[in-house]
Amino acid sequence: MSNPSYQADTPLIAPEDRIAEWERVLETQTDPLLDHAPPSPPVEVAAATMALTGVLLAGGKGRRMGGPKAFLTLKGRPVLEWMVERLRSLCDEFLVVASMETITQSWPTLHKNTGIPLKEFDFLTLRNPGVRVLADNLPNCGPMGGILTGLAGASHPWAFVAACDSPLVTARLARVLLRHAEGAQIVVAEYEGRPQPLLALYHRSVGPQILERVKGNRLKMMDLLKDDAIRVHTVSEAEWRRWNVPPHTFINLNTPEDLDQVQGWLNDPAWSEEREN
Repeated sequence: MSNPSYQADTPLIAPEDRIAEWERVLETQTDPLLDHAPPSPPVEVAAATMALTGVLLAGGKGRRMGGPKAFLTLKGRPVLEWMVERLRSLCDEFLVVASMETITQSWPTLHKNTGIPLKEFDFLTLRNPGVRVLADNLPNCGPMGGILTGLAGASHPWAFVAACDSPLVTARLARVLLRHAEGAQIVVAEYEGRPQPLLALYHRSVGPQILERVKGNRLKMMDLLKDDAIRVHTVSEAEWRRWNVPPHTFINLNTPEDLDQVQGWLNDPAWSEEREN
């Protein structure tokens, strides 16, 4: 399971070491299924101003998009870089979690200062301090595997998880979720009647429960949110709207038409991004 960070610098604890630690947690349970294990101790209360780790999931083959979403651009800039900028006021660390296939096949880019060909993720980390790329420790496990790798590599107890196809994400949403974090392990917002687990807060203490689900091939994100052994707090749409979180925060880029629509918004001087942090 060993899989070092793609960047030379490393987290306080290597992801594979923390996952091994969670493996030991599972082994000490009287019942191997965490669904029936004693509740874990309360997590610390998250202040609305605390620093977070931003976990950006750069997985998915983007079949409807025609290529990997991790390499999409808006206004000539990588979507991932766009997201880092929008979350920078709250996150002082970013972990881009991608499959090894995505990392090795990232599109070559010519560094403007040295003329040296770089891969897309190299370019992203060079231009954005605090951004590291982690190869997914649990490939082919969908978003749940990516979240587990991100939590395992995070320096902070709380991580804001976002999929790389959500370029209009705002730090304001994360701050609203933090207001509801006391006693929770996952804090998720509802949008149009459905919880949004790929724009949500995850506490590192949920790692063993997620690992147990991954080991059992129970990979559906909505089922994770229904797990009685996990303390999930759902923030209603009325609540996040009360704090003026713009609804376009939840827009996903699934098709070229979606990309063209967002591109058009950003190119229109009359359109306001409402991206106050």
